[in-house]
Amino acid sequence: MRKSKEYGRNVFVGPVWTTDALFRETSELYREAVEKGCVGIDMECSAVFTLGKIYNMKTAAIMVVSDKPGTEKSFWNIEKFASELLQGLDDAIKIAFNTIVSLKENS
Repeated sequence: MRKSKEYGRNVFVGPVWTTDALFRETSELYREAVEKGCVGIDMECSAVFTLGKIYNMKTAAIMVVSDKPGTEKSFWNIEKFASELLQGLDDAIKIAFNTIVSLKENS
């Protein structure tokens, strides 16, 4: 979280609904996830965390918000927000890399 503040990025910590089913999120499932406290929807982390559990490895995720279901900032209007998304992805990569380097230096 400290590294993300160096880039002026907001940090949200909380449960994420992760699924490997493309476009599975319906309005009803989205509402249920929000009611359960989910702060995001993701498709990749389920595999990463499953493998981490199987092989007893520590796992983590850093995510970039690409859309907000049910608002004008949806996947379907992504070209309108492309520069924000690309900057967020670039910052996420830098934050992740710098965090890993810091962890290595402090171990």
